[in-house]
Amino acid sequence: MDLFYNEEELSSSEVMSLKVKANGGTRLVISYMSIGEAEDYRYYWQTEWETNPPSWLSEENPEWVGNYKVSYWEKGWQNIIYGTDASYAKKIIDSGFDGVYLDIIDAFEYFEEDDSNGDDDSSIPGFTTGTFFGSLITLIVVLKKRRK
Repeated sequence: MDLFYNEEELSSSEVMSLKVKANGGTRLVISYMSIGEAEDYRYYWQTEWETNPPSWLSEENPEWVGNYKVSYWEKGWQNIIYGTDASYAKKIIDSGFDGVYLDIIDAFEYFEEDDSNGDDDSSIPGFTTGTFFGSLITLIVVLKKRRK
């Protein structure tokens, strides 16, 4: 499920109420988060990006209007996803979700297909695999460690 309902962030009490079934049993509540695309309807989106996009923001996904490919290895995008107290992951954790469904984890395919200049763009500090896939795996591992 999404962290937001009617453009409002779910509170920890709202998430907690979802964990209890009508019969008294419990369930895990998992939140959605895209790590491979920025979405223009999310709290972090800034209107100036349409005319002056940050370096990590790429082209719009033609199959999902309002979703834009991101250079997920760049610090600017990582700060939005997990790097600050205002990050998406921190908001999910603070709301009490049991976990996160990471969407667009196949984003590396877009960049590998689009890497016509042949350079090595996987630039997460301290991790050098030479592939976009390796950078994405590193991002997922960092997100997992942040949860602990």
